[in-house]
Amino acid sequence: MGERSRDTKEALQAEAERRARGGEALTAIAAGLQVSPSTIGRWAARGHFRQTDLQRERDGLPPLPVAAWALAPSARKQTEAKAGETDPQSPPKCERPPSTDLAGEAAALAREALALVRAGRIKSADDKLRAADRLLRIQKRLGPAENKIAATGYSEKVQAARDRIFNMSKEDLVAEIKRIAGVTDNRG
Repeated sequence: MGERSRDTKEALQAEAERRARGGEALTAIAAGLQVSPSTIGRWAARGHFRQTDLQRERDGLPPLPVAAWALAPSARKQTEAKAGETDPQSPPKCERPPSTDLAGEAAALAREALALVRAGRIKSADDKLRAADRLLRIQKRLGPAENKIAATGYSEKVQAARDRIFNMSKEDLVAEIKRIAGVTDNRG
């Protein structure tokens, strides 16, 4: 959709609305116009030509409000910003409490990396290993009292595994991550 001009998009939207008001299903309209069904659905929500909107129109009722997901990205950001500013009852954003167990967090990330490798998502596994390495470097900088894992060389092992990650087969990579994370495979 990104390559189409504004005029073309407006013409497609108008044609989609005309067909919807004529009784054609949105999925059929999407296929006929070669536009994603989610795009047609967003246009229908914004333009109030979904089946529910058309039924409300026939019944003489006002259209349903446009949901945030159907708004254009810029309008959605403005709506979310206004809702956060003016609504004192809105719940605070849920943030994960900070962990002081950096070594445990690093080990958890290494286990997640292992699962990602098994799923064939090498880039994501590499990102997890990089995050684990960052946590261990932070812990190392905190000093000897806070650095309970410094003597194990865990950070260096993670760094070495990351450096070798693109030169290893999937099986070798799984074995290396298991070794680093201290995970044993009990699947038999």
